[in-house]
Amino acid sequence: MTYVSERQCVAATHPALPGHFPLAPIVPGAWLLTLVEACCREHFRSATAVAEIDFVRFRQSLLPDQPFRIELEVESGGRIRFAIVSDGTTIADGRLALRATG
Repeated sequence: MTYVSERQCVAATHPALPGHFPLAPIVPGAWLLTLVEACCREHFRSATAVAEIDFVRFRQSLLPDQPFRIELEVESGGRIRFAIVSDGTTIADGRLALRATG
């Protein structure tokens, strides 16, 4: 089963951006993973957190104000495959495991 988030965008004024990098800002990879976790919580309607990251590949930089979507696919064994996609280009992808938090 595949879930796709609505289009998102990290505003150029977002507090995660200053210093990353001053003359050519990009959205930090750690913030992208935070957004993936939030998307998992939203789509699976439960209190979840990332328990383990099997792998993640950052393929392209995501720029401030660049629209994107997060795609989630449930795999066997409870793993979640994710991709962050912008205009048909994969920005990042990977696989993770979730755990209940509540």
